[in-house]
Amino acid sequence: MKRHLFLTGAKQVGKSTVINRLLATQPCLLGGFRTVRTDSVYAPRFSVHMLRPNERPTAENLLFLCGEPSNDTAAHFDTLGCAALSQNQEAQLLLMDELGPTEANAHAFQQAVIAALDGDTPILGVLQQADSPFLGQIAAHEAVTVVEVTLENRDQLPMLLRQQFHF
Repeated sequence: MKRHLFLTGAKQVGKSTVINRLLATQPCLLGGFRTVRTDSVYAPRFSVHMLRPNERPTAENLLFLCGEPSNDTAAHFDTLGCAALSQNQEAQLLLMDELGPTEANAHAFQQAVIAALDGDTPILGVLQQADSPFLGQIAAHEAVTVVEVTLENRDQLPMLLRQQFHF
């Protein structure tokens, strides 16, 4: 049985909602990183936070603020992103919410993701729908199952995935 599960689907279809519902019924020590949506007056904004086991997203563990001009995005992922994946020996589940083209130049981070896929800790993540060699490598990994979230299946997926992956 494959031990890692990645969700994919259109923007705002409910991928993070499926993850939240999966995690709500099966508490465990989480590690990895999480994308958090915060609505502002102008538009929704997203921030990516590094998580150590059972840590919640805060200003102190901010990894990346989407939409903000930054000339050092790759460096943030190569340092903090790698730390988010490697400092989780006690984590029971690595969360990778979400992976996309933003990490295209973060080569050390990409290697850390692949190393995690080769490891024993189960991974629950999200892959953006984008044409990227890195995302393709994850989807094709022998230990990965990719499930598309749609408007039609999103309400039933948490129960079905919980049965299959023991979340």
